[in-house]
Amino acid sequence: MKESINLAIRLFIITGVSALVLAFANKTTSPIIEQSRQAKYEESLKVAFADAESFESLDEGKLKELQAQDESILDVQIAKKGGSDEGYVYKVVGPGGYAGDIVIVLGVDSENKIVGYQVLESQETPGIGDRITKDEFVGPLMGKSLDQSIVAAKNPSADNEIQAISGATYSTGAATNAINSAQKASQLLKGNSSSNNSSEKTLSENKDSEDKKLSL
Repeated sequence: MKESINLAIRLFIITGVSALVLAFANKTTSPIIEQSRQAKYEESLKVAFADAESFESLDEGKLKELQAQDESILDVQIAKKGGSDEGYVYKVVGPGGYAGDIVIVLGVDSENKIVGYQVLESQETPGIGDRITKDEFVGPLMGKSLDQSIVAAKNPSADNEIQAISGATYSTGAATNAINSAQKASQLLKGNSSSNNSSEKTLSENKDSEDKKLSL
């Protein structure tokens, strides 16, 4: 009986010490992992939009509005050059990959065309699913318009079709899902811009009308 109690106490002490060690290790390494993840993201922005001189986070309120429409939109950065907005970079997640979700970073210029693409997070099978990171998939993406949803096809011919990777249906689908989340965000941002421009035009027209009345 005494031996059993001593064994239980020893196991309790070992478990407690192990828990403390793991907690300390997690507390120590978490900031390092997060810094590494952020650095990798910042590097991917330059790949996604090579012509940009700097990047500026989209207004938090606007980002939340986009995320309310599609939770796959993780972040949006404004690509800037010479003080002007040149386009956007979308960080989006595509569910449905063979080995889990895929996170990509997609650059889109002021004409709503894709100018850059990089897979940020993926566990897809080397040589099969990870072909979504290769030129056979990435090359045909460049210059594609996001004015309409993107469709993966075995023999792409339409303007909105891209190359489906043979043998990597799930990976292709997840990447396409992510791209279409960016497409949705781009359309919503265009809608906000058009709405703002329309409001500004209406205000201008009202002001002109008032000025004319005053002159009469």
